This record gives sequence, structure tokens and C-alpha cells, in this order.
Amino acid sequence: MILTYSRRVNIKIWSDVVSQMFLAFNTLMSSFSNSSMASVDEGRYCRCGNEALLKTSWTQLNPGRRFFTCRISKKKGGCDYFLWYEDRHPPQANRVIWGLLKKVNAFDEKLKRARNIFIIGVVATGLLMFGIWKLKPDC
Repeated sequence: MILTYSRRVNIKIWSDVVSQMFLAFNTLMSSFSNSSMASVDEGRYCRCGNEALLKTSWTQLNPGRRFFTCRISKKKGGCDYFLWYEDRHPPQANRVIWGLLKKVNAFDEKLKRARNIFIIGVVATGLLMFGIWKLKPDC
């Protein structure tokens, strides 16, 4: 059977209507549940009407856990919107993520110390060379 243009348009309209109804049903059901999980479609827009920003938490309690938040900070008039994107990680995953995060932070600290020592070495060498040059007798 060949679909005519009007029939294809009707199918498109009905698929959009069904999608909107499904989204409304999911939103309604999530408001009745205690779950903090939300699908991407449910949490896309904050109360300001702006598209919500998807961020990642790096706190000790929720390492690597993603959440939606208002794009505009509360200080600049944002709505302070917050919604978890996914359920909590299992405790074992939290321990692994937190351990890896501690290793990365320790490596960053070592890198900063090494960089500071290098800078001090370059400055000390420069001062030493300048001192030798100044003390050198004129020939």
C-alpha cells in the first residue's frame, strides 16, 4: 500500500501526539514516585524555561554522578533547579571512583610541587649566573 502525503502527515502528527502523551505520562508518574532518577527528556528544562545544564558531581558522597541544574546561577537570578540524572552508583563503584580521584589529585599535587621546584631551580641558576657574570673581572 502506498502512503499518500496526507496519510504520512497524519502518521507524523499522531506519532508526535503519542510521544507528547508518553512524556506527560512519564512526568506524571515520576512525580508520584520517590525515585530521584530522571530520563534526559524529563529534565531538559529548568523552571526558568532554559535548557538545563548536565553536570557531574565530584563530591565524596556522589563521585561521578550526573545531575541537571539551571544554566543561570542563583546569584544571577536563576531558579536553583536541581535533578539527578541517574540513580546512585553502587557503593563499590563509589569507592573505585573516589580512589581514582584521590590518585589524580595526588598526582596533580606532585606535578605542582615539581613545577615549583623547577621554577626555583631556573631562578636560582639565573641568579648564580648573573652573580658570576658580575664578579667576573674585566679583561
